[in-house]
Amino acid sequence: LGCAVGYAAAAAIAARLRVVVLSPDKQDRSPLVALRAFLRNGPAMAVTALAAVPDRLLAAAMLLLITPLYLAEAGEATTVVGRVLPRYFIAFLVTASWIARLSDRLGRRKPFVIAGCLLSGLACVLLPWIGGAVGAAASCLLLGVGQAVLSAPQMALVTELCGEKGSRAVEQGLASFRFIERAGSIAAAPVAAICVGFLGLSKSLAALGIIAALAG
Repeated sequence: LGCAVGYAAAAAIAARLRVVVLSPDKQDRSPLVALRAFLRNGPAMAVTALAAVPDRLLAAAMLLLITPLYLAEAGEATTVVGRVLPRYFIAFLVTASWIARLSDRLGRRKPFVIAGCLLSGLACVLLPWIGGAVGAAASCLLLGVGQAVLSAPQMALVTELCGEKGSRAVEQGLASFRFIERAGSIAAAPVAAICVGFLGLSKSLAALGIIAALAG
């Protein structure tokens, strides 16, 4: 766990150092100034802090810690974990592009973000409700769909809240969003470990599910 947190923190620092201004205009704001401007953008920060970060935390916690621990506690072989977890990525890849096109066609963002948060929260319920490898597989599939439903619309919503399309403010705002969003992945391992240590697996799943649902 300590190594995972250390690597995540190092990756975040490296990403921060690699944040660049996309436009060659010498008058562009520095990454730090752009980040400060993003932090003062109330609507964009609300989407980032209340939806993006919690759902990133949920996905990482479920895939890296909760699901493997649950399967181990259920007595499943370690090979089952390798067959179950990829279902998240398959569901995400199959769903994401279709949802992105649908969101653009309808010109709607918020309903998709809300639906994605609710589906992610429901994925936490499926694991203990169905149980075993089947429950874990169903949970990973639904979690992948939920994350795909909110991912592209969420980014589009943030860019729309940062300024006009194609502007430097949008480019820098999107970079700031992606940087802050990673905080959820960094926090996932310690938060999930603390929850499991104090609440146990079942209550931890309920807590993470509630957080994801409330994020919508």
